[in-house]
Amino acid sequence: MRTHIWTILAILTTVLAASGLYLATTDVSQPVGIVVPHHDMVAPARAAYMAKVAQKWQPETIIIISTDHFNTNAESIVAADKVWTTQHGDLETNSSLLNRLKIPVDTNSFGGEHGITTLLNNTKEFFPESQIIAIKMNRSATFSEVESFVNTLYQECATCLFMASVDFSHSVTAEIADLHDTLTLRELERVNPVTLYKNAETDSPETLAALALWADKHQAHRFSLFTHTNSGFIAKRSVGEITSHIIGGYYKGKKSTTEANTLTLLVAGDTMFARGVTTGSLDPFAKLGDRFFWGTDIALLNLEGVFFEETSKAGWYELPPVFRFDPKYVQSLAKQRITHVALDNNHSFDGGDAGIAFTMKTLRGQGITPVGQPEQADGVALYEQGETKLAIIAEGTHATTKDLAPLIMQYTNEGRRVVIYAHWGLEYQNVHSAAQEEQAKHWIDAGADLIIGSHPHVFQDVGVYKGVPIIYSLGNFLFDQKQSVETQIGAVLGARFDLEGIVLFLTPIKSYLTPEVLPEEQSSLLVKQWTEPWLVYQTSRSHFYFPSTVN
Repeated sequence: MRTHIWTILAILTTVLAASGLYLATTDVSQPVGIVVPHHDMVAPARAAYMAKVAQKWQPETIIIISTDHFNTNAESIVAADKVWTTQHGDLETNSSLLNRLKIPVDTNSFGGEHGITTLLNNTKEFFPESQIIAIKMNRSATFSEVESFVNTLYQECATCLFMASVDFSHSVTAEIADLHDTLTLRELERVNPVTLYKNAETDSPETLAALALWADKHQAHRFSLFTHTNSGFIAKRSVGEITSHIIGGYYKGKKSTTEANTLTLLVAGDTMFARGVTTGSLDPFAKLGDRFFWGTDIALLNLEGVFFEETSKAGWYELPPVFRFDPKYVQSLAKQRITHVALDNNHSFDGGDAGIAFTMKTLRGQGITPVGQPEQADGVALYEQGETKLAIIAEGTHATTKDLAPLIMQYTNEGRRVVIYAHWGLEYQNVHSAAQEEQAKHWIDAGADLIIGSHPHVFQDVGVYKGVPIIYSLGNFLFDQKQSVETQIGAVLGARFDLEGIVLFLTPIKSYLTPEVLPEEQSSLLVKQWTEPWLVYQTSRSHFYFPSTVN
């Protein structure tokens, strides 16, 4: 049997290398739990890893856990009790163990559950004598329920192999899926079930949390990555229905630290909930997808207006425009898991002092942090991940502007990377002004690491000064301005910080009435056009790497 497995593994490894999949060096010891995808685009990688595990260990029982893809069960955790037919023979359920686990059984609901059925042939092929228990864990499972299940399983079968069937980021772009996976990989390495449960952008964060809990029970703290990729990179496309894949397992040993100091950021431009935007559904982000901003440490946008307590006075008033938003729309931000909102702009006081106070209270009530509190000195968001420390300063330059240099130097001296989100420039101008450039250079001279702009309502050009990237304006993210093509298109900036530098990418967005990622061809042309000044920093079709510099 072992000769057979290693022959298969050698063939599959060759296939993986030829197809461009990255195969990482793995630990040769016995894992206590593994994660494999049910997405068949990477079936060879899944088989190769299961073969490797099988060469080392033939467990008596394997617990296979998937999400409930079709929400067929009222209970949060259910199991099947049957003999499974595979092309390699029958695969039996360990009914005795299942009875002791006291999990509700609904065998009939498993017929179309590909999160389970896709793994069965490989399971029988590589673990021919093992029994299994197939379990579905749906999105309603609370963390305490997941924890209780793992505790019971450990009491009843500490020697079981835990197999998490998980497809990872389901994003609309390959680059954003890859960014989401940065957080997930980091938290897998940290063996952090709470953050995996709350923040991982996968089809089953509950299953990943259970895997991490299982590993911790066994003091198996080393997550060893076997392979990581996504369907977009494999198919050489950026936009579409993207699924990413992480394959690996937990082994005895110290925690991995590959991603320990990574911090991720998604930044969108001008956003408002008035005029034409309010004529559609309550969820203006519906076309963007439910999980666009999920799985990032910081998701930030500029709120072009205020939430207003007196809903009868919400809306907009002309000359000059006054934007007051119905507070029900803060739920849309929370659903997208927006973590931070910039408030320091020329519409911050469209509801007076009471309006800005209510806005800040409403945002915080949904767990969203206001940044750049107008006319206050403490409007700075601080964030730390490992040794990477960030300070985000949101600043509107239309009123009397304080000199940010002392504040930038203060945070730089504390070892923080400083991001400036500036509300500045001239409306509808595709090229930045001399004043913007002068201000950006002043901030960079003081120690700023990244400059991002909003307010012009169009995407402006990008630049670089002393190795520091500048995006003069991201343009609109959610607006109703249709006077030109440029006002209907904006960008979302993705950033990955670590101790060595910053990786950036831009995702073009149709911003008119409801944000939506632009099609592949149009998106590629815009990114190429927008980022030409960054070509010397380009590392792939869409990514730009800016190493840390000393100003």
